Amino acid sequence: MIAVEEESVQPGVQSPVQATGLRYAGRIDLNNSNHPHTMAILEVRPGSRVLDIGCAAGDVARILSQRGCSVWGVESDRVAAELARAYCKRVVVGDVADLDLEATLAGTTFDAVLFLDVLEHLLDPAAALRKAARVLAADGKVLASIPNVAHGAVRLQLLGGRFRYTDAGLLDRTHVKFFDSAGVEELFKSTGYLIEECRRVTRSLEETEIRVDLDAFPPELLEMISRDPEALTYQFFVIARPIGGARRAPIDARPLPARPGEPPESQGESGTELASYLKGEVASLEAVLDQVRCEREALLRERETLHSLLDRQRAETASERETLRSLLDRQRAETASERQRISRILSGSIQLMNRLEASRVEIEEASRAKIKEAIDARDVASRALATVTRERDACRKDIERLARQVADLSAGLVRQREAFHGTFSWRVTRPVRAVARLARKLVGRR
Repeated sequence: MIAVEEESVQPGVQSPVQATGLRYAGRIDLNNSNHPHTMAILEVRPGSRVLDIGCAAGDVARILSQRGCSVWGVESDRVAAELARAYCKRVVVGDVADLDLEATLAGTTFDAVLFLDVLEHLLDPAAALRKAARVLAADGKVLASIPNVAHGAVRLQLLGGRFRYTDAGLLDRTHVKFFDSAGVEELFKSTGYLIEECRRVTRSLEETEIRVDLDAFPPELLEMISRDPEALTYQFFVIARPIGGARRAPIDARPLPARPGEPPESQGESGTELASYLKGEVASLEAVLDQVRCEREALLRERETLHSLLDRQRAETASERETLRSLLDRQRAETASERQRISRILSGSIQLMNRLEASRVEIEEASRAKIKEAIDARDVASRALATVTRERDACRKDIERLARQVADLSAGLVRQREAFHGTFSWRVTRPVRAVARLARKLVGRR
């Protein structure tokens, strides 16, 4: 389903969109010829009887009724159906896949049956088209709008490695069927329709709801896509009629043409009617054949363009491959050279570390030897100092002893001198005095 522009309302007045939250309701601008709803409304003759399948809130029905048309609607959403009743003669609430249109509509026939953004939501769109054929008037037609899954934006999204559903638009998350131009033709052809006209609703690569970074793609690719009309086709608007007229009987029940030699009247048809029927069939087949030829030529042109682009891409890929190969070889050579340099540095570092380790061991051993020698020398000096100290202490003790003895001797001599002063001559006292002085010096040094 393709969402349209929301209807503008006056302040304080709710639009159908605001009142129900319908996803696909909106304002229709008849001046916008690049919109399927505008195409459908303008394609219906004023005063026609119209069956709008999937009428939503009745936006199309409102304008058709203003143009004098009698509109019947089919809508599965009850809230939307209630809104559409204001513009439709009758609204059938239900899924077209489950309805018997002939019985439900009581044999009413229509000049136009609308499938506007509906077929892609149906599991069996072919069955819906067959049902529509049975309620068409003699000159009735089907008007359908179908999103184009082959739009350039979708192609670029896939080329970018992404596929994302959206709330509305080409990849609406409620779509169960996807169509390109060939798929649309096959759908109508397989259900007995002849496409009288297939118009295009176009949008550029930047105008869709699918966000694509155009700068991420080669300009040649964008140019090729822009030249492809189908890449800018956002929707197909199909005008189709059942082949041989509306409401045809099933093939098995259709009267056979007259056998050779048998008068046409025996089959219930005049010869003129049969010839007219056959001419119509031939014209339909010729139109289909012309359309197939045109599409074949377009496909051939596209194939040639793709081949050219592929050859150019292959050449560019080969050139890039050679460039990458040369860069890789150069990188490998640089890596090998760098590896050798690093290997030399590592080898030199290992040798230096070994020499440093040997030097460290030598220094440690020399240090230990010197420390041991110093310790031994210190021990020897300590022992010698201890010996000298002991000898000094012994000498001091001897000197003190001798000093005491000398002092005692001097004191004795003094006493004896005093006692015998007159007896001894000065020749005896002079040596004694010298000894006493020596004793005092010794005691003073202590």
